[in-house]
Amino acid sequence: MADWLSLPRAVKNLVLDGVVGSFKRHPRVTLLGASLLVCGSAMAALSVSPATDEAASVHVTAIERVLPVESELAQQADLLGEHQYSLYRDGYTRSSDTIQALFGRLGIDDAQALEFMRKDPLARLIMSSNRDVRVMAEVGQQGELVRLQAGLRSQTARHFNRITIQRNEEGNLTSVSETVPVEVRERVAMGTIKYSLYGATDAIGLPDNIAIQMVDIFGSRIDFTRHLRRGDTFQLVYESYEADGVPMGTGRILGAQFINGGRNYNAVWFQPDESVRGTYYTFDGKSLRTTFLAYPLEYTRVSSAFGRRLHPIQNTWRDHKGIDYAAPTGTTVRTVGDGRIEFAGVQRGYGNVVIVSHDKTRSTLYAHMSRIDVTKGQLVQQGDPIGAVGQTGWATGPHLHFEFKENGVQRDPAILAAQTEAQPIPENLQAEFDRTAQIHADLLGRVAELMVVRSTDTEVASR
Repeated sequence: MADWLSLPRAVKNLVLDGVVGSFKRHPRVTLLGASLLVCGSAMAALSVSPATDEAASVHVTAIERVLPVESELAQQADLLGEHQYSLYRDGYTRSSDTIQALFGRLGIDDAQALEFMRKDPLARLIMSSNRDVRVMAEVGQQGELVRLQAGLRSQTARHFNRITIQRNEEGNLTSVSETVPVEVRERVAMGTIKYSLYGATDAIGLPDNIAIQMVDIFGSRIDFTRHLRRGDTFQLVYESYEADGVPMGTGRILGAQFINGGRNYNAVWFQPDESVRGTYYTFDGKSLRTTFLAYPLEYTRVSSAFGRRLHPIQNTWRDHKGIDYAAPTGTTVRTVGDGRIEFAGVQRGYGNVVIVSHDKTRSTLYAHMSRIDVTKGQLVQQGDPIGAVGQTGWATGPHLHFEFKENGVQRDPAILAAQTEAQPIPENLQAEFDRTAQIHADLLGRVAELMVVRSTDTEVASR
């Protein structure tokens, strides 16, 4: 202690400044060190040096300064109450969609906007266009529509017509359309079946168009209505139409793998040039083009299968000569194969009916439709729209009744999917196909490996 007291004042101040700075940075450590230093110095003073008059004359003054904390909580609460915020949502239009249903999915509760969408010509284009139109909305905190934007793809897919609906300075809704160039990019996606194929594609942000394509590609090998399993997985390479870096829609699936019940099904799109008709093949070169589509409408639920059943109206056991597909009224019905319209009109129990003759021995029938879009004698190609789902004739709900006849006898339509058109790859294109298939097989293989890694990480994290 005597040594400390004998130090020059400047040295003492320097040491004290260091202690104070250390206290600000590490208060607990500094207090502990200071305590030990003081205790040690005190003990040393007691054992070594007697108290002196100089030590006794040291006067310590404690300075305490109270700093008021400015409280602005009330003011901040008022500002937060005045703050206006918006929510941003996006989605896709759906088959048989309504403006109310679209607004519901986007979180819009705005009667003025609803009326505007019904009357404005540009706004009506959004709902009247094909399904899977990407829609992005800015929604106010009261559910009012601030801004809505949709991209309508042209027939050539080289540009989009971007429709923007927003409020002007007076608060009135206006609409404008502009042409935006489109870039076609290749994207990859992967998904797992939990409840349905549509649910799996929705979960990864893909439109229904992708699910429909998968059904068309693999429909001859996988029964999506009965054999889909929870835990089935798929990996895709597909075309993404983008404008200003924003996905505006999806195009064709270029490559796909579907693991169903542990079995691996794969496909690759091959079209060497515009003069050659493109189609899907397995990676080893087997054609997947079928004579008939597996389903007469976009993938949906079978409400009544082929075979014996209890008739829903007559309440008697009878043979059901076709398959019933439950779907909303207005859902597009398509012909499953090339042919000529043999009948288009009304039949007693079937309501609005279309019959397509595919050749001398095979024909298909589509019944209970809400409307008919073809006429007798018209030539149609596989996938062409011929009408819409309805509830005409003897029907307890909206659905499509579908029949397949061979030599005048109804057959199980499920056998249609097994009838394929073998189209071997020309020898001069085999090498090009092999390269294309290998590229997609390698890419999809890496995506599948990534799925396994993610699944393993999830299992470990959940334990």
